[in-house]
Amino acid sequence: MKFKRHILLFLIVIFLCSTTFAQNISWIGGFSGPQEWTIYPSDPNENDLINFSGPAVLSANSCYAEIVLGGTPTVSIDTTNKIIEIIIQEPAPDQCVDVWDPVCGLDGDFGPLTPGNWVFKSTNPYLDFEINFTVSNIAGSTTYYVDQDAPSTTHDGSLWKKAFINIQDALDVAVAGDIILVAEGIYKPDQGDSVSEGDRTASCELKGGVNLYGGYAGYGNVNPNERSPKEFPTIISGDLDEDDMGMLHREDNSYQVIRAIGAGSETVVLDGFVIEASQADGPAFYNSGGGIYASGINLILIRCTITNNVAGIGGGIFCENGTLSMWNCIVAGNKSLIYGGGLYSYSTNVDMTNCLIVGNSSDQAEIFGGSAVFNLGGDMVISDCTIADNMAPNGMAIASFTWFLPKFVDFIINNSILYNGGNEIFTNHMTGVSVFNTDIQDGWAGTGSGNIDANPLFVENGFFGMDEVWNNGDYRLQQSSLCIDQGDNSLLPSDVEDLDGDGNTSEPLPVDINDTDRIKNDIVDMGAYEQEISIISEPNETVSGNNVFYNVPSGSSGSAPINMSGSASLTFDVDVQGTLSIEIVAASAAGGTWSAWFDPDPGIVGPGEVTVNVKIRGLDVDIAQLSPGLQTVATLTIYIQPQP
Repeated sequence: MKFKRHILLFLIVIFLCSTTFAQNISWIGGFSGPQEWTIYPSDPNENDLINFSGPAVLSANSCYAEIVLGGTPTVSIDTTNKIIEIIIQEPAPDQCVDVWDPVCGLDGDFGPLTPGNWVFKSTNPYLDFEINFTVSNIAGSTTYYVDQDAPSTTHDGSLWKKAFINIQDALDVAVAGDIILVAEGIYKPDQGDSVSEGDRTASCELKGGVNLYGGYAGYGNVNPNERSPKEFPTIISGDLDEDDMGMLHREDNSYQVIRAIGAGSETVVLDGFVIEASQADGPAFYNSGGGIYASGINLILIRCTITNNVAGIGGGIFCENGTLSMWNCIVAGNKSLIYGGGLYSYSTNVDMTNCLIVGNSSDQAEIFGGSAVFNLGGDMVISDCTIADNMAPNGMAIASFTWFLPKFVDFIINNSILYNGGNEIFTNHMTGVSVFNTDIQDGWAGTGSGNIDANPLFVENGFFGMDEVWNNGDYRLQQSSLCIDQGDNSLLPSDVEDLDGDGNTSEPLPVDINDTDRIKNDIVDMGAYEQEISIISEPNETVSGNNVFYNVPSGSSGSAPINMSGSASLTFDVDVQGTLSIEIVAASAAGGTWSAWFDPDPGIVGPGEVTVNVKIRGLDVDIAQLSPGLQTVATLTIYIQPQP
C-alpha cells in the first residue's frame, strides 16, 4: 500500500446539545454519522416535536469532544426573534478518562414552536451551518411512525420506538394534513387491526391530504430519521402468504396493493416505496390497477418502484378522473391482460418525469396498444424518461386515444427514449401528439423537432428470467450513445417537487432518476439517466492510477473548453486501518482544473475490502486538443493514512 504521510487533526468535533426545550438528546456512537445538519420534519407545524441531527469528525469519546469545542454544546432558543442557535457553554473538562467510546454526531429534538419563520444556526467555527424553516399553524397535524422493529409494547405511532407495526393502522388514525413515515421492511395490505389476514380485497387505503414517505432507517439504527429509499427499501407486497415462485402460487395475492379513492380535489403523496406482487384477477373493480388503483384523486408518486404486478387493466397503475404526477419512478415488469401493462390512464392528466418504464407487457396491445402506457381522454406530458423493452404480440408500446374527434388531448414527449416496443406511439389524434429531442425507434413523422432514430446503447437491457420475473438490467447510456448531449435544456420541467431538497421549486429539473446532476457537459441527455464520466480502476497493489476517461465526440473543437463531472464506486483492499485522501491531476493535453472528493466521506476504513463513492469535476477541459474517441483526461490517486 502506498502511504501519504501527513498530519491529521484528531478530535475535531461538531456537536449539539440540549436546552430546556429539547428532549431525548443522545450522542451518536460509532464511526460514521450524518453527513449534514438536518431537521425533521423539514416543514413542521405548531404541534410537531422537531428532530435534529448533525455530523462530527470521529472523537474518542464525548469528553474529549468537549475539550476540543471548549465547553458543552447547548441550544439557545430566542422565541422573540425566532432563532435557535447552538452555543458553547464553558468551561471545558480539565481531563478525560481514556476510554474508547467513539462518537460521530448528535441527535435530539426541540419544540413545539410557535408558527412563523425560524432559523436554526450556529456561528461557532466548528459548526458553520444555517437552516431556515417555517412552522405552520395547521392545528392537529401529526406525524405518525411505522416500523416493524419498534420494540415498545405500546404502538401509537408517536415515536420510532412506539411506531405502528403496520401501515394500515397508521392510515386508520391519520387525517388530512398528517404525514406517515415508514421504516425499511416488507409490509402487507392485509396486516392491521381494520383488515383481515389473507383477505385479497384488502389494500393500503390512502387518504386525501395524508402523505406517506418510505425509506427510513427506523428504530435500532444510529439515526432512525436517516432516509434513503435505496439503502432502506420500504416494500409493500401483495404476496400475502410469502410463497410466490415467480408467476406461480399467486392465486392468494392481493388484488390491489394500494388504493387511493377521493372526491376529485384531494391530493396525496406516496414517496419512496416499492409496490409489488399484486394479482388483480378478481371480478370487476378488483381486476384493475394491481399495483396502484387511483380514482378521483390527485396522486403524486416520487421515487417509487411499481413492479411485478398483474391486472386485467393497468397492471402497474390504474388511474381515472384525477391527476397523476410521477417523479423519478420505475414501472417495470408489470402485466395487463387487456391494455395498460405499466400504466392505464382514463380522463386523467398525467405528468411523468425522470421515469423508467421497462419490461411491461399487455396481451391485447396488438389491438388496443399500450404495453407500456395506455392513455384515454387525458393530457399527458412525458419528460426525460426511458420507455423501452415493453412487450406485446405486435408492439404498440404507448397508446393515446381521444373521444369525439376532431377534439383532441395534448400528448407531449420531451428529452426521452422510446425504444424496442414495436410501434412506439399508437394514436387516433396525430395532431395532438408532439415529440421533441427524443430517440424514437423508426422515427417520428408528426409534430416535433430534434428527434433521432438510433440504438440508445443501454449498458444492459433488462430481461425476464426463467421464473418469468423481470430483471431491470442497467438503462444508463454507454459512452458512445448518440443520446448523450442531445436533449434540450429549455424543455426541462421545473423542480416543483424539490427533488434535490434545496427549497427551490422553480429551478429547472436538477437531478436525474439516480439523483445525480441532471445536466452534465452543459447539455441534458435523452432518457431518465444522465451519462457519467466513467472512472476505471486499474488493478495494482496500491490504491492508485485510476484513470478518468471521456468519450471525445467528433468535431469537438467547436465546443471546447467544456466542464465535466462524474461519479463512480471504487472497490479495493487495504491492509491497515486508516483514513483516506484523494488527489486528481490532468493527464492529457486537454488540461483543465480538476477536483475529486468522497461522497459520503468513508471515515475510518480497513483493514480489508473497502468501497468508496467518488465524485469528480473538471473545469475548462480543452477537448479540442484530443482526438475523437475514448481518451484519458485525468488520473486520480487514493492514499491511506494509517491510524496510530
